[in-house]
Amino acid sequence: MFILEPSRVQNIPSKAEFIVRVELSAMQKKYYKNVLTRNFNSLKPKAGGRCESLLNIMMELRKCCNHPYLFRAAAQDAPQEMNGAYKLTPLTKASGKLVLLSKMLLKLRQSGHRVLIFSQMTKMLDLLEDFLEGEGYAYERIDGSKRGSNRQEAIDRFNSPESRQFVFLLSTR
Repeated sequence: MFILEPSRVQNIPSKAEFIVRVELSAMQKKYYKNVLTRNFNSLKPKAGGRCESLLNIMMELRKCCNHPYLFRAAAQDAPQEMNGAYKLTPLTKASGKLVLLSKMLLKLRQSGHRVLIFSQMTKMLDLLEDFLEGEGYAYERIDGSKRGSNRQEAIDRFNSPESRQFVFLLSTR
């Protein structure tokens, strides 16, 4: 539990919310169509394994709108670096959201801002880690795998006045 001191609450800027519509990439459109038409064969990984269940179509569409690499078939075909991370350019171009995020982070960095990114999907946070490392941005991450003192240390590192961390990745689960 976090308790905010009244003096600290006054320093928090007011919330500004913007809805930005983003075009799906060609790969996202392909997977979106395959989910809607229940094209199981196209969603099945080439190396075998089980197919996406499609029991919850809405969740599958959300995955598609975030990034097609959230589907095993797309992730399996994705180009990777020697260290196992996804190659930056294909990773970014595969998702309309990442194309926009790349542009936004550049402008936010130039204007001295720092960024919090929330996701319900920890696999999306994994993709964002590859993206941020490829772009050269320092970041922190908190999800369900980090416990008590490690969480607080990450928060303290990010909030430190001399912090290098530009982005904080957070799981909402």
